[in-house]
Amino acid sequence: MKLHEIEIKAIKIWTSAEMHEYRSIKDIQRGDYNGSLYEYYKKYAQALIDLFNKYKDNTEGQILYRGDVLEDKINTLGEHEIYEQYLYNNPIGKCISLEDTVLSFTLSKDIAIKSYINSDKNINVKTPTILYVLKNRKSVFLDVSQYSKLPHEKEVLCNKGINFRVIDIEEHGNNHLVYFIEEC
Repeated sequence: MKLHEIEIKAIKIWTSAEMHEYRSIKDIQRGDYNGSLYEYYKKYAQALIDLFNKYKDNTEGQILYRGDVLEDKINTLGEHEIYEQYLYNNPIGKCISLEDTVLSFTLSKDIAIKSYINSDKNINVKTPTILYVLKNRKSVFLDVSQYSKLPHEKEVLCNKGINFRVIDIEEHGNNHLVYFIEEC
C-alpha cells in the first residue's frame, strides 16, 4: 500500500498519542467539532475515510483486537452498573456499532489490552473495560503500521458505519468483558 502525502499525514495525526488529535478527527466525522482548527482537521478526517475506497484490505484472515473503557456519558451510573448495562444492552446475537467514526483495531492482543489499561479514562481497577476480538469481516480493514507514529502498535483502521454482531461474551473480574464479534 503506497499512500499519498495527505493520507500519510492523516495517519500520523490519527496515531499521535501525545496530543490526542484523533479526538478532533472523530469529532469532525461525527459533526461535533467546534474548535478553531476545523478546516485543518477536516481534510485529514476526509482523507482517512477515503482510504477505504482506494485501497484493498491488507489484513485478511488475521484476528483483530480493540481495547476500550466503558463509559457512562452522563455520569449517573457506578462502575458495576456501567458493566451490567453494557452486557444487558449488547447481548449475544445483537449487531452493535462501536463508534460512528473511523475506528482503530490492532493486530496485537497485548497492545489492545494496554490501550485500556493505560487510558486516561481508566481511573482504578474497577473501571469497566472491554476487549473486542474480531475474526470475520467483509469490509476493508487497513494495517497502517508502516505510516504510524507508533508502528509497534500494529494499528488497523476500519471505516465508519461498520456494525458488528456479538457472537460470544466472556465476563471477567473487576468489570472486564471480552466480546467476540464479527461484521454484520
